[in-house]
Amino acid sequence: MVTVEQWQHRLLEAAGQDRWQLRPEGYHVREGLERREQENPYREIDYSSASHRPHTTTSGEWPCYIGAVRRLLQLLPASGLVVDLGSGDGRLSQFLLESTTLDVVSLDIDEANVSLSASRLLPRWRRRWLGLVEDIQLLTLPPACCDAMLAMGVLNLFKPRLVPLLETLAGLLRPGGLLLDAEPTLEGALLYAVARRSVGQFLLTARTATKTTDFDRSDAPTVPVFDSGEMEAALEQAGLELVERHPVSVLPSLVYGGWFHETPPEQADRVRIGEALEQLVSRGSTAARAMIFISRRPR
Repeated sequence: MVTVEQWQHRLLEAAGQDRWQLRPEGYHVREGLERREQENPYREIDYSSASHRPHTTTSGEWPCYIGAVRRLLQLLPASGLVVDLGSGDGRLSQFLLESTTLDVVSLDIDEANVSLSASRLLPRWRRRWLGLVEDIQLLTLPPACCDAMLAMGVLNLFKPRLVPLLETLAGLLRPGGLLLDAEPTLEGALLYAVARRSVGQFLLTARTATKTTDFDRSDAPTVPVFDSGEMEAALEQAGLELVERHPVSVLPSLVYGGWFHETPPEQADRVRIGEALEQLVSRGSTAARAMIFISRRPR
């Protein structure tokens, strides 16, 4: 029998304890949840493993994302609760559990993602981790329940109704609580289309402010991207105060996803290019594939 900690019970009770099904693996699934695949194009991707494979966009960008999370932690109390929205395979939730004393909720609409997280995080982190299969648009967490929320590459999927969603998230933060979100940029999507020599995708992105999720599939779904200032305006409309912005360098995607894909260099050259790229990314970048925002609910 799985023992539920008091803080976990409080969060589950907010939606009605009988509305959650406990899976044998140790996570909870909201009853009647409808999986809308068009709003979850990056489902069931093992980013944790990809983060450690050299010469890939994911590993090249990882220092940007983890650096922003470390900065967030500097602004948080030593104890409290962080909700990881659209947690995917749980790599950021795992980082939080291993490097802090914070309690963590991993929330994703895909049960396969939460199941993978549970296989990595349980039973070691049972007292400090709660896995929920839940829809971000149907959140039933209690008001002012958490000190911070992560939303990495998630909120752009809801761009047409972004401000109301941000208002909901702001209400779940305690006064002074922080939201960290990462959003793809229009400029980054256009540059990547150039690197892949795709006239069609360049024109599509320029016309619709969306990008494909897979250049190698003609039927791949597209997702919205943000032009300069759009996300900042949405945060302000939702009553959140922008604290910091951190760019995710466009270089890893251009080099690994574009150049290496179109004209693969020799292995020795790949190593030298990779080393140079690591140095460039560590210095920061003015050209951003994505922008990471840290915003605060006013005290």
